[in-house]
Amino acid sequence: MQDIFVYGTLLNDEVLSILFDQPLSKVGARLPGYRRVTVSGQMFPAIRPDGNSSVEGALLTGLDQCAIALLDEYEGRFYQRESVLVYLECGTARHCQAYVFRPSYYDFLSDEAWCNERFREHHMGQYLARLPS
Repeated sequence: MQDIFVYGTLLNDEVLSILFDQPLSKVGARLPGYRRVTVSGQMFPAIRPDGNSSVEGALLTGLDQCAIALLDEYEGRFYQRESVLVYLECGTARHCQAYVFRPSYYDFLSDEAWCNERFREHHMGQYLARLPS
């Protein structure tokens, strides 16, 4: 079983319910040392190392190999799974993995911060329609 830190579209239960047949265990978490930005021309974000920043997100816990394989496919070739240290809402530190944007694709990143509330308001319906059901 593995834990995955999520910070973008996967924060939304509507997205998770399309991808997974059952509800996932999710707890608020913060990832220090990274910055979340919008991928240029896309609705979704990426994270990249930045020692002066941190990313608010959630920890999906207890994922089996099938769930990890599904997330690997969902995230695609622009992201790589890396080991990171997050801090849960209660302050406890937890080692897990996160999908970090591959450095060879940094040219695709904007400097614009990605906001889940803006995503939900302006792009959620369009994004959900693009997901395989």
